[in-house]
Amino acid sequence: PHSMFRFIATVFFLLTITLTSQTQELNVHIIPHTHDDVGWDKTVQQYYDDAVVHILDTVTTALETNSSRKFIYVEIKFFSMWWSQQTPSKKASVRNLVKQGRLEFINGGWAMNDEACTHYQETADQMTLGHRFLQEEFGIGIPRIGWHIDPFGHANTQGAQFADIGFDAFMFVR
Repeated sequence: PHSMFRFIATVFFLLTITLTSQTQELNVHIIPHTHDDVGWDKTVQQYYDDAVVHILDTVTTALETNSSRKFIYVEIKFFSMWWSQQTPSKKASVRNLVKQGRLEFINGGWAMNDEACTHYQETADQMTLGHRFLQEEFGIGIPRIGWHIDPFGHANTQGAQFADIGFDAFMFVR
C-alpha cells in the first residue's frame, strides 16, 4: 500500500527500490545472491567447475573477512558438491556464517525448479532432497522464502505448494 513503484533487476544481485508515498523516501535493498542453473547449457560438473566453485570460494572468504556482508544461496545440489570438498575448518567457519544469518539458504531445493520440473511430485522430491541436506548439515528446518529468480515458468500450483512447504514468502521474477 505504501509503494508507488518497485523495480527489480537481477544480475549478480537483486535490487529492489521502493518509493514511499508518505515520506517520499527512497529505500534501496541490494540482495547479494547467485543463480546457478543445475542443467542448462553445460553439464552439472562443467557448470560447477567453471563457475560455482569459484563463486562459493570467493563468497565464503568475503563473508569471513567482512562481518557486515550477507549472502543468500539457493541451489543445494551445487552447494553440496562444494561442501563435500571442504576441510573441517572451512565447514566450521561456514556453519558459523549460517548460524549468524550472514549466509542464508532460501528455497533450499536441490535445484530451483521451473518448467523442467513442474509436476507436484517432482517438485516435492527435489525440495525434500535439498531440505534434508540442510537439516543434516546445518540443523536448519525449512528455509523461510521460496525463490524463483529466473524460471521459465512454473506450475499453477507452485504458490500453494510453497505455502504447504511452510515458506513465509515466495519471490519470483521473469
